[in-house]
Amino acid sequence: MRFRLHPKILLIAPLLGTLFAFSLPANAADPEPPPRVAARLLLQNNDFLRGTLENTQAAGTLRFQSPLFQSPFEFPADIIAKLEFPDNQPQPREDQEYSFELSGGDILFGRLVALGESELEIDSPDFGRIHLQTSRLRRIARGVLGPDGLRVPELAYLGPNGLDKWDLLDAELPAREENGAIVLDRPGSAVSSDVGLPLKAVIECELAWKAGTEFLFAFGVSKSDASVKKAFGIEVWEDDLVARRETDTEADVASIAKISKDEDSSVHLLIFLNRIEGRMQVFSSEGKQLADLNVRELDPRLVTGVRLLSKKGTVRLSRLRVSHWSGELIPAVAWEKPRIHKADGTLVLGRPVRFDPEASQLIVKSEETETRIPLDQIANIFLPASSSANNPPPKLSGVSLFLANGSRVSGQFLGVQDAAIRIQPPGIKEQLSSPFKQILSLNAWESSHRNPLARGNAVLQTEGLQLRGKFSKPDSPPPSSQSPLNWRPEMSHTSALLHSDASLAIKFHRIVTPASEDPPAGNSPAKKPNDKDPALFGFNLPPKPAP
Repeated sequence: MRFRLHPKILLIAPLLGTLFAFSLPANAADPEPPPRVAARLLLQNNDFLRGTLENTQAAGTLRFQSPLFQSPFEFPADIIAKLEFPDNQPQPREDQEYSFELSGGDILFGRLVALGESELEIDSPDFGRIHLQTSRLRRIARGVLGPDGLRVPELAYLGPNGLDKWDLLDAELPAREENGAIVLDRPGSAVSSDVGLPLKAVIECELAWKAGTEFLFAFGVSKSDASVKKAFGIEVWEDDLVARRETDTEADVASIAKISKDEDSSVHLLIFLNRIEGRMQVFSSEGKQLADLNVRELDPRLVTGVRLLSKKGTVRLSRLRVSHWSGELIPAVAWEKPRIHKADGTLVLGRPVRFDPEASQLIVKSEETETRIPLDQIANIFLPASSSANNPPPKLSGVSLFLANGSRVSGQFLGVQDAAIRIQPPGIKEQLSSPFKQILSLNAWESSHRNPLARGNAVLQTEGLQLRGKFSKPDSPPPSSQSPLNWRPEMSHTSALLHSDASLAIKFHRIVTPASEDPPAGNSPAKKPNDKDPALFGFNLPPKPAP
């Protein structure tokens, strides 16, 4: 097939901002692609495309095949904002013996196999046997006894994973995702989520906000605005961060901290919420009590959601952990120390140093003494970050995988093989591999400041695709039966030919001087571009036949 671009299109193309669409006739000889797991890729420059992941052994490089192109693009993993598998849905977590919470917000589920002072071994249903440095361990949770006497998972919610499981309350005031966090930067924008908030709960949250921001974070709400007014919450009032609650008959407000209206702020809080008794106690992450509210209702409603609302400015929710709570506060003396919470509510100070699988006992060391505790008597094991100051955990980088059962692991992206993503988490001996069908999303650990790999002069747009870039010369001449249009995205190492049946729109947003043209020297007048020269726009088209 020989493709020619109509001369009228060449004439209007030099106009900045010009938008035109084209469609190439289908080639009946093109074979049907094999069935793949559908994915959607969002880049940190806000470009996006749908398609499938391709196998790659190149660490740090993701190969992504769009159905509109004849070959995959290769993107650096650090410029990915989010890779998601939209057909996968969150799955109820199977009854695992323990959850293992790690530094950086990662979490694994499984069974404790072995434990030493520097390493523990986990049997994970997701990844098999894992050997983990204890410096990365923050908490081991077995579960708590529910109101009916049955053991329920201690953890109710851990996130956020971007906007997954969060509802936008006004479509005209959108929220956005940023490396797994939720960011509200429009006045009046709000999101809510049913996190399964228990009547007695511990809420751990990390929030950051720009100077001059005012926001409300409410606990125990439904989707109705009326429930928010009566809910417990934390809120910024001018230069005060406050804890507040108001009912029809009573109200209470307490200052948590003074903040500057001229500087950015952040906070890491632990909130003990007992809605049965109408009490909320707020602590800093170091264990200092900051506020104590008492506003009781005769009929506390079992609403289990939370809501974040930006009144003005920009607020970011980077961590939210909601767990069941027995109702007993942790003694202040034990806040920053390693400790064991037993199922009967008692507390044992000390660090677990060994596990006896035959006797099913944990050996806990406290100063010069060792204590054996039967495993079935343990509810939670806490290893605060401060307790590993002499042996700090490795720094997290790379990407984070969010799995359908609630697990999350972070590490260097190693590649894709056999419909599975492989990563190397820091502090874990093994490389971990997760099948596409078990993954909700993949996020870059932090924002990349990488410059475009190939500065472009246009944007390709169609349903499910937006790619900045330019048309370029293909590495080898395409067969005459195929499209001659070769696209190089700004953030890709490679280019690809469009399929002959592709239908897209092109928007030129700037003119780029061809790389082969030298800049004018001295006072010589600059060469005036020939607006009929296809090379100016990166087209590699067959020559126009002589009339």
